[in-house]
This record gives sequence, structure tokens and C-alpha cells, in this order.
Amino acid sequence: MIKKAFHFVLVLMLSVSMVPLFHAKATETESGVEGQQNDNTTVTNEDMPPETEEPVFSLEENREEAIDAATEVQPRSNMLRASVTATSFQQKFINSISSQAMELCKKYKLYPSVMIAQASLESNWGRSELGTAPNYNLFGIKGSYNGKSVTMKTWEYSDSKGWYQIDAKFAKYPSYKESLEDNAKKLRNGPSWDSSYYKGAWRENAKTYKDATAWLQGRYATDNTYASKLNSLISQYNLTQYDTLYDTIKSQKNVSEDAKVVKADGHGVYSGIYNTSAASGKKLSTGAPYNNKNVKILKEGTTSRGTWVQFSSNNKVIGWMDKRAFVYYPKATNVKSLNLTGKITAGSTNGLWSEVPGTVNAKKLATTAGAYQNKDAKIIKQGQISGRTYYQFQVGGKTIGWLDARAFHVYDTIKSQSNVNWNRTILNADKHGVYSGVYNTSASSMNKLSTGAKYNNKKVKVIKQAQTARGTWYQFQVNGKTVGWMDYRAFFDTITSQKTMNKTVTVGNATNHGVFDGVYRTSPKVKRISLGKPYNNKKVQVLKEAVTDHATWVQFKYGKTVAWMDKKAFKY
Repeated sequence: MIKKAFHFVLVLMLSVSMVPLFHAKATETESGVEGQQNDNTTVTNEDMPPETEEPVFSLEENREEAIDAATEVQPRSNMLRASVTATSFQQKFINSISSQAMELCKKYKLYPSVMIAQASLESNWGRSELGTAPNYNLFGIKGSYNGKSVTMKTWEYSDSKGWYQIDAKFAKYPSYKESLEDNAKKLRNGPSWDSSYYKGAWRENAKTYKDATAWLQGRYATDNTYASKLNSLISQYNLTQYDTLYDTIKSQKNVSEDAKVVKADGHGVYSGIYNTSAASGKKLSTGAPYNNKNVKILKEGTTSRGTWVQFSSNNKVIGWMDKRAFVYYPKATNVKSLNLTGKITAGSTNGLWSEVPGTVNAKKLATTAGAYQNKDAKIIKQGQISGRTYYQFQVGGKTIGWLDARAFHVYDTIKSQSNVNWNRTILNADKHGVYSGVYNTSASSMNKLSTGAKYNNKKVKVIKQAQTARGTWYQFQVNGKTVGWMDYRAFFDTITSQKTMNKTVTVGNATNHGVFDGVYRTSPKVKRISLGKPYNNKKVQVLKEAVTDHATWVQFKYGKTVAWMDKKAFKY
């Protein structure tokens, strides 16, 4: 009679086409797992299959070889006879699967230490023929994975025959990760006949890794020393270091922010984002030594626990600390150089600053702006913060500091200026003033010489024009004497010649022209009545032409409409 453990293997192998038992991806026979319900049979060392020169897959031999390697005992079988380098290949194998084991065990709520120990034990540290490339089967899982398998000889046992060899198909994986996950799914989901079969190895049910290994003994493997073997490997290689449930970094980015440490007494400084790896859990110091210090924020990382920042002090990287220990300095925006002039008119109580107030290096100066009240200043830079604008300024060529922009009366900049020779008539100038310079471009330009009303209806000569952001200004003469500067809107063109005509012409492209009820800008009463576009390509009757210093204007008739438009709009 075949022993129960291996009889169950054969039953599963025969029934695989009917019911997949343990894995979603692998077509599962018996996963190399010896235990099952009500199986009290134990395979002892005396029951081990005989040694052979021909390679034969055996989980029992893998386990013995793994333990031998861990204790630096020369392997016994010809299949894996090789020199043992204890602190070399074992640790390399652990390193190759530890991060994946941690990730998967977090997902399936298992102990990484147990997973790593099992993988090491079942595959002889990844050196078994089944565990190495291109098979990557670390747990002796039989069947296939995504349709791929490898056939190997293995041992079966019966009371009548004893140990005998068979050809068995084992799952073939693309990498260790898939093998580890397949086994994790088996432990979490159990066989088809009992989904909670391995529940004692689940992290929520096993208080320690030893509780988990104890549960696996007799279920995952019938070896009555299975748990002690796993425990020995876990202890010897400090595999519990991988059991810490580390936080996942949700996001991480480089930043460049200025901040001040303000509430660091209850915080620690760590070598990495706290609790995301073994290394990151190293506490370098408390945060208290950095209280009230200005620092530079270099990186930010977020986990479910909160946001952590890497910071430096005096150009030296310190470590990571909870973001709540910092107050970030706001950054000045719209910072740019200027070349303006103005007068400080409201500085008696305003503070002067070394930088834009609120930024990291801003210090309030001892002198207030009152010391510069009513003085002309050169504005050399601006910066904005919290919706408020500040100017950096100079007085007498010396840089003073930063001051609220509202404390300045800023003079306009002359964008363009040119000499002209135009005849004009001043009309409706009551609301305009005559100034000694282009208005509001310097302190002296603010000197009001008279109102414009004094020159109403006078014919004048315009000798200069200048433009600022505020508008256009004319310098004018009366009877050859220069008077001053006034807003151009007080000046109107003079018709220098005019003639009557009776001619039919075609309007060309009048889209950019206006249609007026009189000669444009010859009287404040002249109004625009429409755009020129509706008359494009229309035949009209020309009645008059009038010439001013600016243009020639045509009076035309179209239907009942009689109006004026620039001659450039017509095809003569």
C-alpha cells in the first residue's frame, strides 16, 4: 500500500484536469507539499531514497543539503556536491529574494522570514536544478505555470516497492518572484478542499514566526523537524529583520524650499523615509538640536503615515524628519529687475527689510522708511508675496532695502518721444492741465503751469510728442513761444485744404478704418458712426476731400449715408 502522503500526490496528479487545487496560474498537482488532512505519516531520515549518480529531484535531499550548507557540512549527494561557501551563496540568495518576499508577504499577510527560510530550505539556497534558471521553481511546485513546465525524475514510495523513480512535471517560472507568489497564494488560499488549511501561518493568526512554522509542520511538510529547520535558518540568518511591516512610499520628489524647524522636540531624524526599509529606521538624532534653525528642504516623501522631508543645514545633508516639524518660508514670486523712479510718500511707519518680507533671509532693518519720506528713489527690483508687492530701492545711488510698493509714488517711463511740426487747435481743454514736462515722469514734470482752459480755441504748433503707459502728451507753442505739455486729447487737427468732388470710386479693404460723421479729430463733436468693413468693394460717390497734418479724408455717399473715411480705404 502506498503511504498516505504520496498516495495523495498521485490522486491529485490524476485529477488535475478536473479540479485545479492550489494555484490560479499553475495547473496544480501536488505542490511538492507532503502533508494533507489526517496524515500522520512521517518520512524519517531512514526512509530517505537511496543515493544515485543520476540527477533526481528530491525535496528531502534539498532540505538536508540546505541544512548542511547552513552548518557548513559537506553535501552528501552527487547531484549537488560542491564546495560550501557559507557566508557567500546563502546570503546572496537571501538578498536576491528578500525584497520580493517582503512585498508579497505584505500583500498576502504572511511572514517574510518564513517565506525566505522555506525557499532556502526547499531549493537548497536556489541551487537545486529545479530552483536555478531557467526553472526558478523554489518550492517543488508540480504542474505548470502559464502552460510552462519542466519534466524531472523524482522519487515515489510504496510498501511493496519501496522507493522508485517517476517522471513528473514541475511548474516552470519566468523568475523567482512568480515562484514566491505562487507559494504565497497557496498558503493564503489553501487547497480546494479547505481554504483555511494554512490559516495558522497567516500573520493575523500567528503571533510569531515560530507559530507560523509550527502550523506548517505536518501540513506543508510531514517532516517532524520541519519547523525546527525553518526556525534554525531564520535565527542563523537573522531573517526576522524582514518581518517588519514597512510603509510603502506613495510618492517622492525633489524640492528646493526654505524652511524653519519649529516643533521638532517630539520628532526624530532618520537616515531615510521613516519605516520604509531597515536602513530608514535608523534614528540619527532627535529633532530638538535643530529647533529654530533655518534649513533647506531637499526632498519630500509620502507614506500612509504622513509626509517626510530630507533637509540640510549649512549645506550639509542632515536626514529625514516629519514635515510637521517645519514651517516653510513662502517664496517671493514675480521677482524681476526694474528701472523706475519714484517718490516715497507713505513711508513714515512702514518697515524696511533686507529681503522681501516673509522670505527666509528677510530681516527688518533698524531704520524705518520714514527716514526717506518725500525723497526721490530709484526702484531696482520687485517681488511679490501673499498678493502684496514690494520694491527694492536706492537713494543717492545707495541700495537701501525693500519697502511696500504702496509707499511709493512711481513715475511713468517715457516709452517714446519725437520732434514733430503739427498745426493743431485746442478745444475742450477744461479738464486738462499744462505741465512743465511729460506728466508724471519726474518730480519736476508734476509742476502744473496752468489749466488747459486758458488755451481753448487757440491755434497752436505741436513741436514734440511723447508716450507713456498713461497716454500721449504734446509739447506745444503759441505764437512761437513754448508753453508746456498737455494731454493729446485736448488737441484737434486743423484742415489745411479742402475741395469739392463728384466722382464714383470703389472702396477697397476698409476693415481697419472707421467711418465718421466729420473729418476725424477736427472737433470734439466728430463721432465714429460705424466700421469701414461693410463698405468693402462697394461703389460710392466721392463728394469732398479734406487734408490735415495726419491724413487726407474723403466724404462719400452710399445710399442715404453721407460720411467721412480715410482716403487709404478707397481705390482711386
